[in-house]
Amino acid sequence: MIFLRETPFTRVTKSIEGIAKPSTEFIERDGRLAAMHDLTSRIADSVRYQSGFTNVETDADHALSQGVGVCQDHAHLFIASTRVLNVPARYVSGYILAGSGNQSHLASHAWAEAYIDDLGWVSFDPTNRQSATEEYIRMAIGFDYASAGPVRGMREGGGIEEMDVRVQIEQSQS
Repeated sequence: MIFLRETPFTRVTKSIEGIAKPSTEFIERDGRLAAMHDLTSRIADSVRYQSGFTNVETDADHALSQGVGVCQDHAHLFIASTRVLNVPARYVSGYILAGSGNQSHLASHAWAEAYIDDLGWVSFDPTNRQSATEEYIRMAIGFDYASAGPVRGMREGGGIEEMDVRVQIEQSQS
């Protein structure tokens, strides 16, 4: 399956093998779903959510070794760890309604989805220690941030450039 391959952000290292291997017992005893929830918790415990220490070029191993990172680091680490367990996983970028007990995300958010037999793609968000709820809005999926980043582009020429993004998410009655 295509979502089993490594990328520069999700390369498996000895440290990543170390965080993933304990979930093997959950796969054997309780199945993939339990293993992915276990992995989600272990990542959240190992990499504290804190901005300013990583950037869009940080890979999973670097975030793990620092012990701090942001949602994209958590997603990359989750995906890299699933490679050790031979579980297909993909990166999701989107938005999340802030203020409902979730980490506040002013612009965008990232999480991962793993393929669980008999269920299909199931979301896992180590940043918030949960699966996605109705408050999550999926905008793109890919192998990692590079293929599902919320904003990409190329600019030529001189001068100073600044980007201002404003996203408004409202709940509506169906």
